[in-house]
Amino acid sequence: EATVRGLARIGVTAASEDGPFDVPDLQRVLTASAYLDAGFTLEQLESAIANRVLSFEIADAFHQAPIEPSGRTFSEFATSIGEPMDRLRAIYGAFGLPLPEAWTRTRKVEEELVEAFVTIWRVADGEDATIRAARIVGDSARRVSEGWVDLFVEQVSMPGMSRHDTYEDYVAATVTPAAQLVELAPKLLVWLQQRHSVHAMQSVNVELFEHDLVARQVIPERPHQPPVIAFADLVGYTRMTDVEGDERAVDAAGHLQELAEGAARVHGGRVVKLLGDGAMFRFDEAATAAIAMLDLAVGIPASGLGPAHLGLELGSVIERDGDYFGRTVNLAARIASSAGAGEVLAGPGAAVLLASDGRFDLVPAGERTLKGFADAVSVWRVQSAAGAGS
Repeated sequence: EATVRGLARIGVTAASEDGPFDVPDLQRVLTASAYLDAGFTLEQLESAIANRVLSFEIADAFHQAPIEPSGRTFSEFATSIGEPMDRLRAIYGAFGLPLPEAWTRTRKVEEELVEAFVTIWRVADGEDATIRAARIVGDSARRVSEGWVDLFVEQVSMPGMSRHDTYEDYVAATVTPAAQLVELAPKLLVWLQQRHSVHAMQSVNVELFEHDLVARQVIPERPHQPPVIAFADLVGYTRMTDVEGDERAVDAAGHLQELAEGAARVHGGRVVKLLGDGAMFRFDEAATAAIAMLDLAVGIPASGLGPAHLGLELGSVIERDGDYFGRTVNLAARIASSAGAGEVLAGPGAAVLLASDGRFDLVPAGERTLKGFADAVSVWRVQSAAGAGS
């Protein structure tokens, strides 16, 4: 109460110290509380407001109707859905949210969504499935939220500070699009999630249907080919950071991401994850993986990023929550690291298939002693065959 009255006194809210407070005042208080939690004082906020360095009026553009309280504490909510409080706190942590205390007040919409989430995932065999599911959706939401804010600050807010003479002009030019983004984000995420869900479910349905027909001997089982894992790493990225600065390194990483995603999309693969100065890919076929890496071997330096090390290998992997693990992943990474600038190397598993494909020439590149592998590994340099196109 003392904080709210103090914020009203210095003009953060539209109401006086005695109220009455309206819905926009809630967002203003929450915004100001973030400054106070960061260590700023009421006096510093008052001075900033007086000198038009800071305005809480802009918070009005972002206010949302307060979510109706449930009238229960977090402990009572956990008991009502039959979930141990420690486990429910772990789920909130996996969501990326602050861990609630036993006395924390819950909201109706929050209870409805969390209860539905917990109930659905109770059907899973593994005890950690609920935590993993929470982490997947939490990481996605966090990355979108933080990524959009960081991008907006970089591309709109910071340039706007030098472009506009007065604080009022700056606010007018930036607040409207920022508020529009806040409104757009959840709608866009729902639409995209629905589109991706349809594709994912259709793929799984086809796979399960085929598995059932094979089990009942209606159709023969297709020859199984393990996936292909590939890596591409920029040469001299650390030196680039030292010589040209962090901003250049960040730009290079972003440009590499665009090139990697483009190559994967064109050749039917997927970028599993980005590694700052590199990218990890997953392909169904060795040939498409090799073509994608050969394209990147040309495209990366042509874009001004300098050459890259590239490598691929075929073999069994362990898939978990969209990522891949195991010996094949480690081997593909080490093979790529051992490649020369602009060179595409293939491990023994991928080389067997590529050698029989007329689109490639494979040149023996000897045996390599790779970190983490006791025995030397034979590798081959992959090149496009004369007259072969991608």
